[in-house]
Amino acid sequence: MIIDFTIEDLLLDSYLQKNFHTPFLKDKLTGSARRTLDIINEIVIIIFSGTILVYGGIVITTMNMLQYDSILKIPTGTVYSIIPVCGVLIIFYSLYNLREIFTKKEGGV
Repeated sequence: MIIDFTIEDLLLDSYLQKNFHTPFLKDKLTGSARRTLDIINEIVIIIFSGTILVYGGIVITTMNMLQYDSILKIPTGTVYSIIPVCGVLIIFYSLYNLREIFTKKEGGV
């Protein structure tokens, strides 16, 4: 349950663009340097989400499909299946954020 809330919080933070950034550095940068930092942040998020959340989540989900929860009587892999789902959604939001970064004019809006 705690794992689910943590992963879902990562998804919400990705949507709101509040994740994995370095505010102490980002606030000091302007123009193309800030844009480059935003692009690098989104690419790192995509790589992390693809390798750890999606690939690793699929591996751990399939490994735990044979083990049943003692109280719920469902495979524990069902509980872990939220990890790759959120990973895919985080990648989607990061790609959307990249599109917004590239379509935004250099001046700001």
